[in-house]
This record gives sequence, C-alpha cells and structure tokens, in this order.
Amino acid sequence: VDHADELESASDSLGLRPHLLDALTAESPAPAALVELQTRLQSWFSHANDADVTVTRIPSFALGDAAVPALAANAPVAGSDGTFEWHVDADPLDVPPSPWRDAYGCYANRTPGMPRWVTALIYLSPDWRPEWGATTRFLDVSARQVLETRPAPGRVVLLDQDVVHRVSAPTAAAGRRARFSLVLKLVVHPSDGARVALHRRSVALCAGDVRPLRLEDVNM
Repeated sequence: VDHADELESASDSLGLRPHLLDALTAESPAPAALVELQTRLQSWFSHANDADVTVTRIPSFALGDAAVPALAANAPVAGSDGTFEWHVDADPLDVPPSPWRDAYGCYANRTPGMPRWVTALIYLSPDWRPEWGATTRFLDVSARQVLETRPAPGRVVLLDQDVVHRVSAPTAAAGRRARFSLVLKLVVHPSDGARVALHRRSVALCAGDVRPLRLEDVNM
C-alpha cells in the first residue's frame, strides 16, 4: 500500500499500486487471504439462501471491451472528497455486446433465477474511530434519503452492484490516516430458479451500523 509521506497534497488519495492489484487478482497462485475471503463469502451466501450457490469474481469480459477489474482498492484521506463521485459498480441491465450478454442477455439485477451482481466492501484499517468519518454512503432516491455505514476493522458490506453509492473522505480529526478498503466484485449464481438473497430474514443490523440521512442534508 502506498504511504502517506508520498502524497503531494492533502487532496490526494492513497491506493494499491497497479502491480499489487495484479498480484491480488492473479488466478495462479491465488493469494491465500483472498481465497479464504471468497470461501467465507461462498459459505455466507449458501447459508443465506438455504442452498448451494456459486460465487465467482466478475469475469473480465462482462462489460465487453471495457476492462472490469474484479478487485479495487480505496484509501481516502482527509481533503480528498472531490476524488470520489456517486456511482454504480456495474449493472447487468446495461451490459454492452459481450460473451456475458450472449449467454444471459440484459436483465435487472435481483431477477429470480439469474446471476446476481454483488460487491463485497471490506474495511481493512486495524483501528478506526467514529469521529474520523470516511463513511460509505448509499443513495435511496425513492425514499429521498442516504444510508451510510461506518468503517470498522474487518467489517464486510454486501451491496448490489447497481446501488448508487460513494466514498466519503475522513474528517480532519483523522489527520493523515487513510481509511483502507478492498472492493471485490462478485457474481452469485443461483442453484435453481430462486432469487439470490444477500442475507437471512433473521439477520438484523446492529444499532449504529447504518445511519439514515435526509437527502436535502447531504452534500451531493
């Protein structure tokens, strides 16, 4: 990971160097930590669906000629808010001509019986205090609100890739600390015609994990 003392200005954002991203996305040998993470996610999705499902990284050809990295890294620092914009990671409804589209066509994510495009966001900073900010925000246009989740060591957030979201920068209280995270882009293939679930109905978020904000109170 790049170091803070290499930054030229407070508006810069840290991240993994390209050769490290290439090493993490290598098929052979696959990094042991990522193999373990994907194995745990496989177990989680099978448990959530009461059925065996297949979890794979998003294939590089899914968006045609556009390169789709299966893994990305973020490490915002205080003052880097302008670096990150509202976006979706991908949407199977809008795929261009590609081998994926030949096989599956265009369809809305969460369609029963179809592969579900999911992002796993993993917070990596070993220590992160609430006053340091750097929440991840999710836009719910229909409810006119923004949901945000706080970083916590080892926390994993699962979201559909077509959900509009953005990174927010740490506050000044964080100093030059970067909030590290990995973004793993996945496809979850159902075992039958059912819709892939992201969690069991009995699983509830802990108080304070997700905070709703009014849309008009958010600096877009």
